[in-house]
Amino acid sequence: MQNANLHKERLTLNEVAKRLKVHVATVYRWTLQGVRGRRLPSFFSGGRRYVTLSDLEWFIQPKDPPTSEGA
Repeated sequence: MQNANLHKERLTLNEVAKRLKVHVATVYRWTLQGVRGRRLPSFFSGGRRYVTLSDLEWFIQPKDPPTSEGA
């Protein structure tokens, strides 16, 4: 059963690019180099690179906002 959930949850880099309205090369770069101190986790299966939906949600969330000390 767990494998069935993983299959539903995984997205190809093309699917991620379409969801975020960016070029697939941008998504690929995020998986290799990252952006703003975060790298998009990905994995290979059958020669294709995939991203889990939960990892994508984590990646697009803003980082913790800076705290304003003394305010």
